[in-house]
Amino acid sequence: MSTTLPFITAGANLVSSVTPFFAGQSEARAEQSLIMAKGESEAQSQEFNIGVAQQEIAISKSKRSLESKREQKKIKSFVSSQCALFAKAGVTLSGSPLAVIEESIAEAEMDVLIGDINAEIEQSRLMSEIEQRQLKAEQSRAFAEEEGKQVVREMRARTATTLLTDVAKSAVAIADLFPTKPKVTGKKIQTQSTAKG
Repeated sequence: MSTTLPFITAGANLVSSVTPFFAGQSEARAEQSLIMAKGESEAQSQEFNIGVAQQEIAISKSKRSLESKREQKKIKSFVSSQCALFAKAGVTLSGSPLAVIEESIAEAEMDVLIGDINAEIEQSRLMSEIEQRQLKAEQSRAFAEEEGKQVVREMRARTATTLLTDVAKSAVAIADLFPTKPKVTGKKIQTQSTAKG
């Protein structure tokens, strides 16, 4: 009975060291899942903002198109009213009056062109923002994946080291139960006391 108890104790120690190993593996997977979820959440946030920026571009284009049409209509209206005023006054459209109208038209068209350029600059800025957000979304996912793998690697190394240490302690405890050390000769294992006799 006295030699059985140490074997049972060593076996129990060995079995009890395996449980934390598997618990550690589960814990690592859970932490990896949390990290991946966080990365995915950050990526989805960036993608939402990409959608908002794309809507802003569409709105900007529609708004600029409408403004441009209004400005063109104002130019035509201005030209028509000026022509009507000159005709009512009995002035023919040549020389100075015509030059004034042409200059006014050129300035109004320049204002339209400037508005178009400003709208294109804003749309370009938004496209750049979209590209940056897409890159951030990809980076968030990649970083979370790598960080999750690193957590699993570290936890595996830590739990495997603990398991191996416990196994070694159990092996030493079992080896201490034998009064003599085993001697290997050929295919048979003999203890030193039986090898002499």
